[in-house]
Amino acid sequence: MKVGKNLTSTMPVSRQIRYFKESRENWKERALEKQEQLRFSAQKIDDLERSREQWKTEALENREEIKKLKKQIENLKKKTTQLKNLSQPKNLY
Repeated sequence: MKVGKNLTSTMPVSRQIRYFKESRENWKERALEKQEQLRFSAQKIDDLERSREQWKTEALENREEIKKLKKQIENLKKKTTQLKNLSQPKNLY
């Protein structure tokens, strides 16, 4: 067989019909598989985006909570220092 020569031109018509039907069925099957794969991928992307947004929101909330707690710690340290200073007797001399 020469390169570039049409494969179906040497086949009998009945064989060509069978060949094209099989080819079409294979194409349909592959197209359905790819369509299912695309649907699955789209769903996975949606799930991942939703999850990422949820984690991001939680991380931002936790960051704010950490800031508040650090301020509370600082205030408590100041109060502790003040109380220590008050409880120590002052030298009057």
